[in-house]
Amino acid sequence: MPLKADIEKIQKIYFDNIDDLYRLAFVHTSISFEASDIISNAFRNALTSELLYRLATSSREGIYALVYRGCMDFFRRKARKKIKAEKLREMKVPFEITDSMVKLLHLPMKLKAPLALHELGFSDEDIAFITKASPEKAAGLRGKAVSALGESESAAKKAIGEIHLSEETHVRNFDILKYDFNEGGFKARQRLRRFKRILDIAVPFIAAGIIIFLVIAYFYTTQYHN
Repeated sequence: MPLKADIEKIQKIYFDNIDDLYRLAFVHTSISFEASDIISNAFRNALTSELLYRLATSSREGIYALVYRGCMDFFRRKARKKIKAEKLREMKVPFEITDSMVKLLHLPMKLKAPLALHELGFSDEDIAFITKASPEKAAGLRGKAVSALGESESAAKKAIGEIHLSEETHVRNFDILKYDFNEGGFKARQRLRRFKRILDIAVPFIAAGIIIFLVIAYFYTTQYHN
């Protein structure tokens, strides 16, 4: 586990990147508190895993890779229908949900990261590292995203740039993280959080497996008695 002093290094990475990390997470979730939770969990994981700590601190792309993983976990845990445009516009966020932003939030999940990360200043090679895809695939998906939007790439960049939270909110969120880190049992609590998230992903598949098993068992039972 990283030394306690490393919280200061994590803090610098957090505040150097938090605005763009929030934009990336919000584009994937469309829900402000979920975006903040994904970011918090990414930093918590970095503080409890030597491997993830090295990833987060090795380059700028590292912490974005962790947040992107969190976005994909969110999608697997809470896959849902698109939030309707009128509901998006009713959300209490400190920025306007424009027509361009609605189109951005309604993009298929696989198209969001290549477009958002490109507009946040990452190269196709960087995006490939973050998303574990090839640079060619990243570029191709970005092109499809722009086509799906039906708008110019500059319009997408403007929409992404308008996504923000107040500095006060970001400071408060990190203060909570730092307080938790300095409390005893932080590593054990984070392991429990990770276990619960894994369980959230696994439960639907387990339930589906049980249903399939029962259907097959019922079929063979009825066939046997007939």
